[in-house]
Amino acid sequence: MITYYFKPVLKEAKKDEFLTSHTCSKESHQLDKFPEEVILKIFGFLEIKDLLIVQVCKRLRSISKDESLWRKVNLSRKFVPTGFLKMVFENGCKYLSLCQAFANFPSDQFQERKALELKYLSLSQFKDPKMLNVDVLLESCHSLQKLSMYTPTRNMVNIICNQNCQTLQVLNLHVDEWMEDDLLQDILQKCVELTELNITGHFVTEQLLD
Repeated sequence: MITYYFKPVLKEAKKDEFLTSHTCSKESHQLDKFPEEVILKIFGFLEIKDLLIVQVCKRLRSISKDESLWRKVNLSRKFVPTGFLKMVFENGCKYLSLCQAFANFPSDQFQERKALELKYLSLSQFKDPKMLNVDVLLESCHSLQKLSMYTPTRNMVNIICNQNCQTLQVLNLHVDEWMEDDLLQDILQKCVELTELNITGHFVTEQLLD
């Protein structure tokens, strides 16, 4: 598992910004001579900035996109550049945490509506749900097994039930604002594989739980 760290003030870098003087240095050429399995093991210890740098070399770029490096991505409490989430998804991420993260993923990046491979998605206390376009993100998830999120809207619940009713097993809800009472009932009735439902937050009422 690789955990990527972003500084709060980090901005999306331009392509040329990654082409630093050491990018194609002697050391990079020496690394390119190792067997693929050795390079892949080395990449497993790198931070995201290093993986982006090596992508200017064709063979290293290909190895850096190996799904094993992107299977589990933790972006909790991080500032995530606009295009980075798209890269995460394109490289086959299955476990993604955006808990308390700052991210911007415009809906136009989902124009192809390609189904994502996510099995675990955490959106708990996401800093700005409207910025992420959570509805659009959920529409692209068809095989979620575990989902953690803030208070869902009716549209979000409909998407969850329609897209993941046969796969969702664990649902964690943090109810931090008013939630319509019948939404939980819809989830319980339609998500037939659901075995665990955890609800926390200041707006959890007896009426909601009934």
